[in-house]
Amino acid sequence: KKKVNVFGKRYIFFPLCDDRHWTLLIVLHPRHLFATRQTDQTNDQRASALYFDSLSDRGMPGTAYRYVVDFLVGAWHMNDVSQTLNTVQPGLTVFTVKVPKQRDGVSCGLYLCHNAELFAKEPFTDVSLDKTSWYSPHDAVLKRAKVRNTIQHWQHTTTTTVEDWCAIPSSTTTTTTTTT
Repeated sequence: KKKVNVFGKRYIFFPLCDDRHWTLLIVLHPRHLFATRQTDQTNDQRASALYFDSLSDRGMPGTAYRYVVDFLVGAWHMNDVSQTLNTVQPGLTVFTVKVPKQRDGVSCGLYLCHNAELFAKEPFTDVSLDKTSWYSPHDAVLKRAKVRNTIQHWQHTTTTTVEDWCAIPSSTTTTTTTTT
């Protein structure tokens, strides 16, 4: 397995699921998260995060925040970074981005994908964060057809089947016997 130094990236995308609802967190400038001297950084260099929720603007749940922080601390240690951490819990400021809201209870994953795609095409780091007119809610729902078409195209152009991707290797298969 290849190690990836996530702290060498400009952004880290975290798709988050909390009680069957998908949201998106994007960490900006992760290499500065554990900087030894935060005061030496400009505002554009400070590690922060943008939180996208297509149902509400209430902010990121604490459990999701702890998950992300634990992941980042673990990744820092796994990369054998020579600097020592100046804090066990990094001070990650999370800004909630006001985005178009879904009109149903099932399209949150589509909104997550759409928000990630638009951000990847045109990243922003401003903290005005009112993106309610960033796109039409209809645009996000159209993603369903695009995903379906992509999967269908993939099925016709590859010899690997969906069943192959989902198959459990035989070495981990267990047999259960029931007696009556």
